[in-house]
Amino acid sequence: MAFTIQDFQDLLELLRRHPEWRERLWELLASEEFLRLPAEVKAFREEFRTFRDQTFEEFRQETERRFRQVEEQIAALVEFQRRHYEEFAALRQEFLAYRAETDRRFAELAEAQRRHYEEFVTYRAETDRRFAELAEAQRRHYEEFVTYRAETDRRFAELAEAQRRHYEEFIALRQEFLAYRQETDRRFAELAEAQRRHYEEFTALRQEFLAYRQETDRRFAELAEAQRRHYEEFTALRQEFLAYRQETDRRFAELAEAQRQLTERVEQLAEAQRRTEEQVAELVEVVRRLTERVDRIEGRLRGDEVEKEYRTFPRRYRHLIRDPHILSPEEREALLEALEAQGAITPEEADSLEVADVIVRGRQREGEGEAYLVVEVSATIDTNDVKRAAERAEALQKALPQAEVRAVVAGPEMHGLAARAARTRGVWWLRDGRPFAPHEISESML
Repeated sequence: MAFTIQDFQDLLELLRRHPEWRERLWELLASEEFLRLPAEVKAFREEFRTFRDQTFEEFRQETERRFRQVEEQIAALVEFQRRHYEEFAALRQEFLAYRAETDRRFAELAEAQRRHYEEFVTYRAETDRRFAELAEAQRRHYEEFVTYRAETDRRFAELAEAQRRHYEEFIALRQEFLAYRQETDRRFAELAEAQRRHYEEFTALRQEFLAYRQETDRRFAELAEAQRRHYEEFTALRQEFLAYRQETDRRFAELAEAQRQLTERVEQLAEAQRRTEEQVAELVEVVRRLTERVDRIEGRLRGDEVEKEYRTFPRRYRHLIRDPHILSPEEREALLEALEAQGAITPEEADSLEVADVIVRGRQREGEGEAYLVVEVSATIDTNDVKRAAERAEALQKALPQAEVRAVVAGPEMHGLAARAARTRGVWWLRDGRPFAPHEISESML
């Protein structure tokens, strides 16, 4: 008897009424491999769950290990920068001490040179004074000699005058004797006596003159001796002066040689200082590059964390648009290809929008139309971020005139110039999920 469709329908009705028959029928109809399939699927699910958990744990451990390596590298860079700064500080202290020692030695040399110059000036003044005293003594001696010679000439003139008067008196007496011979004879004895007295007086005067001339000769001899001693003293003083001048020339030559050596030493020190400054400049440049590298690594890490946060959580944008949805790379590529194919945007604008940090699609807060957010994410927002967000939002707004497109910068910090640019270009600021309109951004918030 053939198995009809009605019989099949009756069989299905019996199986609905008796569910326990289904398993027995299934055992009869299915092969052994097919029967093992549910258990294998279950085991595969368990194995997949275990593999997934293990893979996630390995990924988490690898991520933590990578973060620890980055932190160790940053710590090593910070330690390297600290050691270089300590070496630079020690080198700077050594240079300051060396410069202080050089200044002190220059001051001592200047003081010694000043003392030598003062001693030379004092000696020259003393020499000039002694020469002036010698010239004054010689002048006084000459004046005394002139005075004495004048006095001697005067006394010789007086003696000649007395002799002349005596001769005149003798002539008168002779005339008187010729005239009055008798009176003369009478008075001859008187005249002889007077002549004798005059002769005695003359003899006494001659003796006095001789004694005075002897005294004058003695005084001239003393003056000549004094002049000789003065000349000897002057000669000795001149020899001493010549020897001192020779010694002074020698000391000036030594001082010039020392000055030359000091100049060479200063030039060597200047060259060493220049090389030290170059080494310090190179070290500062190395430290600056290391600092910039650490800052870039730190900024990149912070930027990656901030960008990951704004790429992952659409609720960050719920205060700007409704039902926010972050476009995946595929969705963004499809949107840009469609707009470029329509001629709504240029290839350059499409390339710029393709590298935007985040593009969010949703609905307008006021109305039912589409809304887009062109977001530039940075740990510290600068003017370039504001400029890119504004230009890319303008390009997307031109391509989608029916939609509302807003330029947004997202990040925890913002530069003052970036805040001014955001107010000027109408760019929103999203900080920790809280939006600020362009007119609400001020420097007091930074």
